[in-house]
Amino acid sequence: MPISRRKFLRSSTVAALFGSLALHPMKSVFAQKSEPDPRNTNFEIPQEAKRDRVFYFAKSTFKPHLNTDFVVRAGVIVTTLRLIEVEDCGSTDNEAAGDAGECFSLTFRADRELSDLRTIHVFEHAALGEFNLFVATTKTLSDPDGIYYVAVINHRLGGAPAPPVQ
Repeated sequence: MPISRRKFLRSSTVAALFGSLALHPMKSVFAQKSEPDPRNTNFEIPQEAKRDRVFYFAKSTFKPHLNTDFVVRAGVIVTTLRLIEVEDCGSTDNEAAGDAGECFSLTFRADRELSDLRTIHVFEHAALGEFNLFVATTKTLSDPDGIYYVAVINHRLGGAPAPPVQ
């Protein structure tokens, strides 16, 4: 029974693709170098993330701005969020692994709801400038009827100092 040229080429292509995956599975799946950097067991942080202001924000960045207002834009909705708490998340797993890092949460009280969507919002502050931050709704025991949002920032310390506010 003769095999058509089209069927032969298709079968050969599929076999070659699966064969190459079998030879280099980790490199293909994670799109990373197959030999890890001995100095770092984490994936490399993209340059785009390093250009974002939030990458350089630390807990000490927000502490002086407790009880100050942030103007937040969520599409057509513009509202004010007041920073009411900066709390350490504790990164004991990172510290135990020898990875210096910082994890903290920011709790905001809102005048009104942003939206039902959990998404990245544009924040503006007089001292910190404009930046993007992912926030989600949360509740507090002391004020169960209030509108609260929380943002968690979890990143490794180090790198260049924060860019100047323009």
